[in-house]
Amino acid sequence: MDELIVFSKFPQEGKAKTRLGKYIGYDKSAYLARCLLEDIISTAYGICKVTVSSCADDIAMFREHYPEWDIYPSKENSLIPKLCDSIMKKYSLGCGKIIAITSDLLIDEKELHSWFKELDNYSLLFGPTYDRRFYLFGSDQRLARVAGSYLSGNMPTGCLISKLLKEYKGSGRIFPRFRILPFKRDIDTLDDLRKLSGQIPKSYKRTSKFMESLNLFF
Repeated sequence: MDELIVFSKFPQEGKAKTRLGKYIGYDKSAYLARCLLEDIISTAYGICKVTVSSCADDIAMFREHYPEWDIYPSKENSLIPKLCDSIMKKYSLGCGKIIAITSDLLIDEKELHSWFKELDNYSLLFGPTYDRRFYLFGSDQRLARVAGSYLSGNMPTGCLISKLLKEYKGSGRIFPRFRILPFKRDIDTLDDLRKLSGQIPKSYKRTSKFMESLNLFF
């Protein structure tokens, strides 16, 4: 079964989107994180299985506030190791296609469908951000071993692909077909918010309402 893994801290004041909180207040930045996460989950339900993955310290809060969600505890804290830990566990359970994303994305149903469809033709998907990190990693169970390469650290997209190419060349294996998706923007600053204004999907009702309340900034 296709599965979407959403990586997220619990959207708690003072701990979620703290860079943005310096400008709009930590209560508002945490609430934005909550809106984005809830909108992603509601958008994805009905399309695929959805799991929220977070560090062990946040699991109790997630289960208290969102008892209906499938919550998966990760042993890791930083994004890339957390991603690998979760994906390797899911592969071991026999999942087919897995897409892992960060929790501050703006996506619609059509885009989500397209990502899973891409995995019919490509073994790996990379979604880079403008700050040269990742918002998405997609794979199928044939590439379970590739996830281990991500445990080496939080490296930029190009460096990671170069590393994988070298590994495959050295082993004599054929490198899997991969696709780099369009760049997306992390939501960390007021400038990020301004640039996202007008791009919010219709399904993001919570986020849209919150952004309207910040009209002072746009």
